Amino acid sequence: MRRRSRALSHPASALLARCSWTRACDGRGGAAAVSGPAVAKAFDPVPPPPGALTITAIGALLVNLSAAFLLVRHRHHRGSLTKAAWLSARNDALANLAIIAVGILPFWFATGWLDIIVGAGIGLLNADAARAVWMAARAETDPTL
Repeated sequence: MRRRSRALSHPASALLARCSWTRACDGRGGAAAVSGPAVAKAFDPVPPPPGALTITAIGALLVNLSAAFLLVRHRHHRGSLTKAAWLSARNDALANLAIIAVGILPFWFATGWLDIIVGAGIGLLNADAARAVWMAARAETDPTL
C-alpha cells in the first residue's frame, strides 16, 4: 500500500510543479490575477494600512516559522513533495517578514511602492521555488537527470 501511494505522489507532484511553473512563467493564472491591481496601484501608490497588515503578518509568521522548523531537517531531501513543503514554509516566512516591513516602513516612507516591490519579490521567490520543485519532480521520474 505504501509503495502504491508513493508511486501516485510522483506524477501528482510533477503535475503540480508543472502547473505552478507554467503559470508563473507564461503569465496565466496567478500573474494575470495580480497584474491588474498592481498596475492600478502603481498609478495611485497609497501605502496599505499598517495596523491590520502587520498584526496579520506576525500571526502568519509564527505559524510559518513553526512549520519551517519542523521541516528544516528535510530541506536537502531529494523528493519533490518534501522540497515543496520546505520551500513553501520557508518562502511564506520570508514573505511574512517582508510584509511586516511593508506594514512598518510607511511610518517613515509614505509610499505605496513598497507594497508593489515586496509583491514582485514574493512572486519571484515563489517562481524560483516552483522551478526547484519541478526539477526535483523531473529527477524523480527521469533516471537520466
